Amino acid sequence: LEIESTGDTETYDLADGLPQMREWIGSRQVKNLKVWDYSLKNRDWELTIAVKANLFKDDRLNVIRPRFAAMGSAARAHPDKLFSELLTKAFTTGKGFDNVSFFNANHPLAAGVQSNLQSGALDTTTFNAAIQKLRGMKNWDGEPIDPFAIGGQLTLIVGPALESTARALLLAQQGASGATNTDFNRAKLVVFSRLSGNAWFLGFAGGTLRPFLFQVRERPQVVARVQPGDDCVFNRNDVEYGCQGRWEMGYGLYQLCVGSTGS
Repeated sequence: LEIESTGDTETYDLADGLPQMREWIGSRQVKNLKVWDYSLKNRDWELTIAVKANLFKDDRLNVIRPRFAAMGSAARAHPDKLFSELLTKAFTTGKGFDNVSFFNANHPLAAGVQSNLQSGALDTTTFNAAIQKLRGMKNWDGEPIDPFAIGGQLTLIVGPALESTARALLLAQQGASGATNTDFNRAKLVVFSRLSGNAWFLGFAGGTLRPFLFQVRERPQVVARVQPGDDCVFNRNDVEYGCQGRWEMGYGLYQLCVGSTGS
């Protein structure tokens, strides 16, 4: 979920699901949502490259200029890097709004705990177990919230090491024995090249409520210092291109995603 940031830090009031409808008998019964404050501080990002001015001016094969132009592409790809780090840390130090690791077997409820941590390597059994975990999610008061009814695309995220396994699981109409694959097209498959190892993630993308947040304070912009009066040109005979921006990524609702280390 991309959010336009308007300051140095954004604080989100994350309500833990919604109460259920009831038959209206007598007066309304007001239920106060359990709400946590979750803050994300924007970070500054930059990429700066330099080359001798003469090389830049004499770039007859047009080798150097495209590298400067590619800085914008590098900035646009940076959220993918943050997302891979966010997923990796989510099993240990990456804490969500309830102050425990995002993928955890003991997310606190008013009474008891619940888990969005799945054990085991990716296969039909663990995939379906993760789906049942999602279907069984509850809000703070212990009432079912059913993420499948909230909206969004059920999505399986894996790294390159699990691509063949995931394709067989979701994209083959028949299993190895020739039987109908009941998980065919059950979720969208995303192979995330920045992920290593056998970790896998099943959650919802594109809905109103989402498991991950991406806030943008300043979108990437490229600044060129190529004029004779620029200090890099005047003092060192270098030209410089710099790309900069401000953004951050963090965790949303854990009830919308199940993660497994693959073991």
